[in-house]
Amino acid sequence: MRKISFGVLLFFLCTCSFAQPIVRVRLFDGKGKLSSITLCSSNPIAAALPEGSAKAESWNVQATASGMILEGNEEKFVLTDPLEFWVECSDSEVGLITVKAGAITRTYRGRITVSLLPQDKGLLVVNSLPQEEYLYGVVPNEVPASWPKTALEAQAILARTYSFGHLNPKKEYDLVDSTNSQVYLGYDSEKPSTNRAVDDTANLVVGYGGKPVPYVYYFSTCGGQTEDSGQIWGTSVPYLVPVSCSGGQAQDLSSSEAVANFLAAPSSSYCSRSPASRWEVRLTSSDLAPLLAANFPEGAELLDLAVTRRSPGGGALEVAVITDKGELKISGELNIRRSLKEAGQALRSSFFAVDKLQKEDGSLEFLLRGGGWGHRVGVCQWAMEGMARQGASCHEILSHFLPGTELIAIGQESLSDSELPQ
Repeated sequence: MRKISFGVLLFFLCTCSFAQPIVRVRLFDGKGKLSSITLCSSNPIAAALPEGSAKAESWNVQATASGMILEGNEEKFVLTDPLEFWVECSDSEVGLITVKAGAITRTYRGRITVSLLPQDKGLLVVNSLPQEEYLYGVVPNEVPASWPKTALEAQAILARTYSFGHLNPKKEYDLVDSTNSQVYLGYDSEKPSTNRAVDDTANLVVGYGGKPVPYVYYFSTCGGQTEDSGQIWGTSVPYLVPVSCSGGQAQDLSSSEAVANFLAAPSSSYCSRSPASRWEVRLTSSDLAPLLAANFPEGAELLDLAVTRRSPGGGALEVAVITDKGELKISGELNIRRSLKEAGQALRSSFFAVDKLQKEDGSLEFLLRGGGWGHRVGVCQWAMEGMARQGASCHEILSHFLPGTELIAIGQESLSDSELPQ
């Protein structure tokens, strides 16, 4: 999951009855233009047409410059308004629709809506389904389904809080199915353990001051300490602050010396089992050549690379690339990670120390010793696994990484200890 702008308007009270919300997910995010899709099911699929609904075993929708061509039951329709598809089934059955888009085939619960994107950009495909069923297709794609029970419960609560906070009836959809929101791969990805975690935490979200929190974020691995949202994204949030991943107090890691010492010490963090708890990257002049060429068209010789500003959580906020033609300043956590690439791969995090090395041939190499994977704001997912292995409950995990928060049921007040998942 990646961060979104803090300026996004969130609609928490989208339904006055607090019945289970309907989540609308844009499918195939980042997969390019969709010119056509095919929908099929083991049961007849109903399609809403201007003259009334029609059923077919499968439907094909193709985008054209003037509208959508819908084909099914040897009939063809040319339509411009959005199309809605669903499967009618008994209460004991799960209505499933399989959607084929290019080389991708996925099966989904709920309804599928297809409409034309403007400026001949193809089809917009949206899956609408109850929030809890949406979470079935999210949790096993955000963490391994084999993780301990309370870690899966913590992830379910985080994913529910995130989706609830992004319900927006003024838009065509609420979320996308990629890391730009939360990874959602539909029915085929569901697992019994993660479905059970969703069911066991039904309706629970992270709260602050008795209300659902407006911002909740998570990421793979912190490397020992989380970050401050104000430092990383420019907006301070009282529960998105630096937290130690080993149970102690957060350290001031705003100096490169402190970061180097922290990363060199043996890790005792909850997330130490993560493959990204510690990592090394060697950047050569060749690795940085595209960056230099884009900023010094007449050519420049690389002289040094240094972190010039850090957050208290240790993340690099500004990096200086020093050349014989001048100094290039790179600012922002994500921009730094994307700019400093090894073999075309962005850095796992901005939490790293730099050592300058002189090779035998006289060329320079920069050794980046780092920790963590992701933006490091909010909840460390591998730490959820580590804390769960040590016996922590889901609310103990979340309250550790989101200090001052509590678990609440949507539409209700804070829960008592006896009402929390055990």
